[in-house]
Amino acid sequence: MFWTGWPTIKNLMIAHREYTLPNAAAMLNEFTLGSPLSSRAYLEFMVETETLHANGLKAEVTRIPWLEIPGVASCYFAVEPAECQLGWVWEKGLKADRMIARIRELPPGRYFLQYTWDAAAGIFDAYVNGHPLRVAGTLGTPWAMGVHGKASAADGAMRINALASEARCLDERQALSRVPADCRGRQAGLFGGGVQGRMEIRPRSGAQPLYTSNLGQPGTDAGWILEGPGKIHFANGEMVVASSRPQGPDGHLVYWCPQVFPADFLAEWTVRPLSEHGLCIAFFCATGRRSRDLFDPALPARNGDFQQYIKGEVDAYHVSYYSNTPNEPGRNACNLRKNHGFYLVGNGPPGIAPGSRQRHKVRLLKQGARILLTVDDLIIIDATDDPLRYGPVFGPGRIGLRQMQWMQAAYRDFAVYPA
Repeated sequence: MFWTGWPTIKNLMIAHREYTLPNAAAMLNEFTLGSPLSSRAYLEFMVETETLHANGLKAEVTRIPWLEIPGVASCYFAVEPAECQLGWVWEKGLKADRMIARIRELPPGRYFLQYTWDAAAGIFDAYVNGHPLRVAGTLGTPWAMGVHGKASAADGAMRINALASEARCLDERQALSRVPADCRGRQAGLFGGGVQGRMEIRPRSGAQPLYTSNLGQPGTDAGWILEGPGKIHFANGEMVVASSRPQGPDGHLVYWCPQVFPADFLAEWTVRPLSEHGLCIAFFCATGRRSRDLFDPALPARNGDFQQYIKGEVDAYHVSYYSNTPNEPGRNACNLRKNHGFYLVGNGPPGIAPGSRQRHKVRLLKQGARILLTVDDLIIIDATDDPLRYGPVFGPGRIGLRQMQWMQAAYRDFAVYPA
């Protein structure tokens, strides 16, 4: 059943301050959903915007509430310098996984959003213009919820209409069949959608490696620098990296190659996930802020805490090529970010599928402002850093392999070439 005809309210909450704006988005008075939401449910609505919303150095912090469903969840859109978000956050009493799509920008246009769940089965899926925000088949922890039929919504700078709800959980095929034809597949690239093709990246003919190690036995990681509570051992011709604190919040680690590399390079390595949950990241062009060496003794000590690398005294790019954390399982995107500041510069489809136990060849190419990441020769990231939007393009620096606390992975055949 559809509900339309939103009234307009003038008050907008931004960054914990109240502004009065003409036709601004705002939470509206409570209304009754056509079909109440319970343990099996489906909700859809259309969002229209005539304004480009984008991240970057000059972005103004904005949070626009879209839907508020008491006892169930809040659905919102936010702009920050680091990223834009389309977020669904459950009420604290519900032990369910949130759904946050992190994007660089939201261009003018129409966006058809769908959320559906089966609480008893641990299923929670979402789609934007038919593009799934979670890898198909992902299961979370089952949860319990009652029946909720009230909601509030927004109107104004972002118009919300064509809201419908049903007491059933839709699969991907059923959800796609409901997407309006003029929206289907539009802007999927913003959300990690769309395979960009294949590319076999090879070093220049005759180029000698700047660094190479097969990482196959003890000593082949000589000089590598560990930050965080890591455990390193060798088995089956691979370097196995894990955390000694896999259950705690302070169990993350980074393992740094000992060499400083030029601004342009081609790095490659083979990785094999050994755990289902976790996250693998590569840091590159990493230095201390204000052009200091990453291991300048004057810099604050680092212990693997992510905030030290994204908002501390470090400048670096980083790219996530495996992501399946317990609080955001089955993330359907790979992100390229720039630090200090955590700016989302580009994204693409997942590099390695959650649950994979195969070996995967990762190649990372940087040439000037262009950054290209492939996994098994499939293009995952092909982005250009915009210095006007994110600050100067980074130059020479170090490369580090990062894992979150849950992750266990095996590496071999690490090499870096000039590009």
